[in-house]
Amino acid sequence: MKNLWLLFCILPSLVSAQEVLFSELPPALHQQYELSAMDSRDDTLYIMSENCATVFKYYPDTETLTILPLTLSDQEYDIEGIALYQQYLFFSNEASNTIHLLDLHTGKELPLDVDSSFGPCQDFKRGKGIEGLEIDEKRGILYALRESNFWFSEASLYCFQIEWKNGQCTLSLLADHEEFLLQLPDGERYTDMALMPNSNELYLFRSKRGTYGMDILPLAQINGLPTQEELSRADFRQHNFSAAINTQGEKGYNTNVEGIAPIGDILYLISDNVFGEGDCGEEGSKPVFGKIFNFQ
Repeated sequence: MKNLWLLFCILPSLVSAQEVLFSELPPALHQQYELSAMDSRDDTLYIMSENCATVFKYYPDTETLTILPLTLSDQEYDIEGIALYQQYLFFSNEASNTIHLLDLHTGKELPLDVDSSFGPCQDFKRGKGIEGLEIDEKRGILYALRESNFWFSEASLYCFQIEWKNGQCTLSLLADHEEFLLQLPDGERYTDMALMPNSNELYLFRSKRGTYGMDILPLAQINGLPTQEELSRADFRQHNFSAAINTQGEKGYNTNVEGIAPIGDILYLISDNVFGEGDCGEEGSKPVFGKIFNFQ
């Protein structure tokens, strides 16, 4: 089967499987980078490789690409979520279930003090890892999304206040309780999340092989947090993309959607292009690696 990347875009007001279109990514992304996380700023998508220590800046309007090599500390990395904040980029490392901070001006990792009550840092084995990060820059809130628990029955959302103390960034949990619990359909997981511009809702992408959807979670206007500690399926607006994405799977594409990010009123989604572990120096399958899903 071909290993291909997909890049999708969606108009949130028209979220439905019938509105999905495709477009290729640049040939420079044909290597097995395992693109697993994405965020946006202005007209640019920032796409992170899972384990190749690289950020790609992609400009959808001109279909051009810039590559930013990174200097990471000497440890195992499995990068699954990113979020831009000023000149910095937060990323989650599923190998250790930790959150890290990069300076995009230098490409170097910086010290980060994370609240000691952050559950996954204490007990990684009790569930799956942190798959998505998002930031409300006006409120200075970082959201961290755990894909699921061990039984794939519920996910966890953590909300941190971003602060700088004595020149170092700190993340402090905002809520009295450690996590918000999000009920999942049986066997599914979340792979990323996004805040749309001028919206007070989190868009959560959900998947299981053959089943793909978006859950929209309202946040409280007063503080940017979920309105209750435990959320059932009835608390989300839900959208189904299974038919459109499965059609691409039948054509040989890898349908493991791992990253989402908005530019204006278009929401972009990107999928991994590797089945199993990739090799950063190896070419992927040709001729096509990526597509864009557009709601026009």
